[in-house]
Amino acid sequence: MGVSGLNPLRQSKGILFLALLTLNCNGSSRLSGLFQASNSPSSSSASSSFIPSSQFNLQLLAVDPALQLSLGSYSSQPLSNLLHVQWNFSSANKVQIIIDNSAGMNQPMINQIISTSNPISLADFNLTDSGITPGGMYYIRVIPDGNTTRAVSAQFRYFPTPTVVGDLNYNYLKNSWAGMRPGVLLYYSGVHWNSSSMKWDSLVSWEDTVSNVPGLWANAGAKGYFIQEHAYGAAHMADTCHDLHLLSELSDFYNQYFGRFMTVTELRQRAATYNPPLDTTFFDRILYGPNSGNVKVLPVNLNLSCSRDTTSCDAQGICSCVCASYTHYNSAISSCNDQSGKPTGTYCRYNSNTNTCAPPKCQFNSGTNTCNFSALEEYTLDTGQTFYPVTKLIRSISALPLSDRSPSMLSFVSTYASTVIKDNVLRYFYIEPNVGGSNRVVTLQTLILALQGGAKPHYPTPGVVMDNDLWWAIHAAELLGANANDPTLVPIAAADKTNLVNALNVIFQALQYERTIYNGTINFQGQPVTSISYFNGDFWDYVDNQYAGYAGELYPTSANAKTVPTISWDISHFTRFPIFLRSMYDNKKVTGSTYPSPSELSGVVNQFSYRVFQGSFSSPLFNTFFDGTNGWYRVGYDGPNTAMPPAEYCSYGTTLYPGQTRYCQTPPALMGWGLLGEFQPDFLKIEDALIAISGAIDPGTTNFRTHYYGNFSFQFRDSNNNLNYPTTNWAFSTYSAISERLQGCSAQ
Repeated sequence: MGVSGLNPLRQSKGILFLALLTLNCNGSSRLSGLFQASNSPSSSSASSSFIPSSQFNLQLLAVDPALQLSLGSYSSQPLSNLLHVQWNFSSANKVQIIIDNSAGMNQPMINQIISTSNPISLADFNLTDSGITPGGMYYIRVIPDGNTTRAVSAQFRYFPTPTVVGDLNYNYLKNSWAGMRPGVLLYYSGVHWNSSSMKWDSLVSWEDTVSNVPGLWANAGAKGYFIQEHAYGAAHMADTCHDLHLLSELSDFYNQYFGRFMTVTELRQRAATYNPPLDTTFFDRILYGPNSGNVKVLPVNLNLSCSRDTTSCDAQGICSCVCASYTHYNSAISSCNDQSGKPTGTYCRYNSNTNTCAPPKCQFNSGTNTCNFSALEEYTLDTGQTFYPVTKLIRSISALPLSDRSPSMLSFVSTYASTVIKDNVLRYFYIEPNVGGSNRVVTLQTLILALQGGAKPHYPTPGVVMDNDLWWAIHAAELLGANANDPTLVPIAAADKTNLVNALNVIFQALQYERTIYNGTINFQGQPVTSISYFNGDFWDYVDNQYAGYAGELYPTSANAKTVPTISWDISHFTRFPIFLRSMYDNKKVTGSTYPSPSELSGVVNQFSYRVFQGSFSSPLFNTFFDGTNGWYRVGYDGPNTAMPPAEYCSYGTTLYPGQTRYCQTPPALMGWGLLGEFQPDFLKIEDALIAISGAIDPGTTNFRTHYYGNFSFQFRDSNNNLNYPTTNWAFSTYSAISERLQGCSAQ
């Protein structure tokens, strides 16, 4: 599917190759028809000369004298964007060209044999087609006639000519990261940064501070959810800018953080020390097998209340709950003595160890006339989001030469890889019961059959692709990519690899039914282009979206309730999707899929740029939902008079709407989109507009920024014109995603 009206040089950088890459049964890559090859430089483009690139800078490392690399285009094809490879062998009938993003070249991105007759020959690889993206480190090897002793090689990367000027540069991002270490990162992880040794050195105690009340240790999963929103930006910086020091520091951080994980056996033992015991039957349902107690998880603590059975209370007021009305997305709930495990709206849960279903014990409070109990669970959404920087970092380390891997990096990969694969990814897709007791892959396959029969995706019936699915697909792809780079560092059993690829393909297939194509979208030049939304209609009648069709300024009343059957996700949740797309794109050499195609990536970014973005570069705001609907979201979600209104009616730091809390979706919704910035040129204009308002100090722009973005989230300078470094995730994550465009990135 083509997208008109775009500059092809920036439209789909590095994707067409991936769309044509297939995975053979032996795991090797095959590429055809993607380059021009010739016996002399002049014949590559008839009556045309090679023009060096003015838009990109090529950085060469350890280049063999017999090999020359350059970036540019031919005068007859000025919009082509080529990696110009030229070699000089005294005699060779054919050469093999291997290019990969890992030093080991175990499963290369490009593996092509070219016939040649002249000593000086060349091949041109279109960067747009070949998957070679800005900032990444790449390795090339040219082998004549299969003789590896005569092979020549080089190491290279390339960057856009920096277009971002002013305060925002790579050093600014590093200083912002430094400011988050003792603040938000400590708060959400409990990992302590030692400013003297400049190391992550220990875990802060999250033990109980009040007798018989679980401490923060019991809620590590809920807090870990927010680590991703800070650390993924640093992980992208470390990878894209080849910052080995930052990569090693992040490894140190996660090595310490691993202490927050607990085995199921440890959770049960700790739960039993409380009076009444914390309820842990959730883990009896989701984990199977003789070794299930050794599985490591991040716990989440629920504090609940129920109706008590007055005949069951002891002298300390410990009672049995009566089966109470309670539901939760991840709860393993069933009716009393109903051993089916199917949700019925009651809290009582089946215990597979005792083959019974009994309500939990609770502590009666005569003052409030409530009986309270506490439960330990695991939310796969929390854990899935927490793991994103982890799996990206594992793949980054796997691509490094052995000499660049620090002891911290090696310890980090050894600690996490197996835990993520075995205890989490495979469990999510193949073990944990889903709808009707089936695993998630079977549930998605059943959904696909329904969609093929004409059903539309809808929650809860017949079902939808969830954000959970996206996170765990990311982890599957990143770990498969790491294994391909270095199977010794990240070993994955053959059967497990098959299962991971199968899970990805099932999700790719389901996503084809989640797409909505808009052929009449108008770009900034007034030209029609194709844009693509996802998940339209999935949650149109969900409680959070009951006011999506109301676009007024006044806080809505029940009379304003209006649903929109075609709405997509809200834009703050949708920010996970560009992260998913970039991960699938980066790991196409192992997924065996053509998804996402070039038009898919540019189409999704078109949707954000032309239907979600409201169009003002001086006052950039964005519509509420990804389909372009600009209504109210989550009215009353955090209590009376709270909501996420249309962007123009939200408010940070003002008294414009007294007595109301109006959250602005724009700041969190920007995270992740920079990862796709190179695939669509107009999106970079939006990024530049955000940078401009962040750097402005005039009263008008300052007031706008304060109102809609929060003054300290997107503000390069304070009121005294001194540099201000954001200590929250939104601005840092937004700008670190475009780190390859910044001054200083290429110097790492």
